[in-house]
Amino acid sequence: MSNISSRILRSVTPSVPAVKIEKASADPINGVAKVLFTINQPPKKAREVIANANAMETAFADVLGDKAHLVTSSIHKSEVDGHYYAFVKLNRPVVEHADAVKEGSGFHLVAANVFADDNDNIWEVKEDASGNKVLLRNSQEDLMELFNQVAPSANMSVAASTIAMSGTLEFASVVTFMHPQTETYHEGVVLDTAHVWDSKTKKVEAISPAMVVAASDQIGEVRRELNARMGDEQSTFPEIAAANVQAVFDYLETLYGRMPAFLAAYKDAVRRILDTK
Repeated sequence: MSNISSRILRSVTPSVPAVKIEKASADPINGVAKVLFTINQPPKKAREVIANANAMETAFADVLGDKAHLVTSSIHKSEVDGHYYAFVKLNRPVVEHADAVKEGSGFHLVAANVFADDNDNIWEVKEDASGNKVLLRNSQEDLMELFNQVAPSANMSVAASTIAMSGTLEFASVVTFMHPQTETYHEGVVLDTAHVWDSKTKKVEAISPAMVVAASDQIGEVRRELNARMGDEQSTFPEIAAANVQAVFDYLETLYGRMPAFLAAYKDAVRRILDTK
């Protein structure tokens, strides 16, 4: 091959996109992980490729194999140019709850909503996208194994090491998050550090900070109003509530009295924070 041909080949942009997963933050209970990745394309071409769902599915499948799949609608930019976030979900075995409870199924109940099979694998009861009860195998070990293989920390770039994967769930903040069952974005209100009121499903959902893609303080007015009423702008929400929990509940009634299910969940969150009954 001539020197000219070699230079031409080296200058050609790779036709097949390849992704490098720099690091991941996993929600092992639901078998979902938020990943930070780069792509072997220049910026303009990268934007075109990322908009192509089929190309990105193929690129991630080359890395993840048949163990997990990309949630194609979840790709979004990070705060550092050339680095992107996305969600991937394990391809987990699913068993219908109705089949698991049949005699001779090989499953037995070991705790509330938790089953074990004959090989001592743990399965948890979840709802699928249609609201049907199913059993999903606990995936913590699978996730750890997968990302130790595809995103070893030794291969992380300096730029990636500075990018945060998740923040703190602030009580009463409004968040957009990836719902692990529907694989779509939902919005909700944070009730405590592990639960959110899901405005789409109209119920309390467990949540991991890694699943959140955006947050705002739209219900911060609740805390500010309580501060003003109590005359102490330096106190935290739990401190104010602890000082007069009934006043807090009365105020929440005025705000959310027409949303009884949400109001009940909000009050339960306050009780958990205060450790009251």
